Amino acid sequence: RSEARTASPDAPAVALMGPLTNGHTHAVVVTAGGRSILGIITQTDLLAFLTRLVSAKDFEPNRA
Repeated sequence: RSEARTASPDAPAVALMGPLTNGHTHAVVVTAGGRSILGIITQTDLLAFLTRLVSAKDFEPNRA
């Protein structure tokens, strides 16, 4: 048994790429102050976000 991964609501979505692609974590719990659960970000959510990012008309692959 392990503790759930958490993130703050202001964490950038790309910051969740590591935890959600490590082969162990399938979701990250978004918390307010580490106590109240605001939501859950899943691997599917991350994939959908990245798909929208790549599909955006103004996407520039070399932009950091």
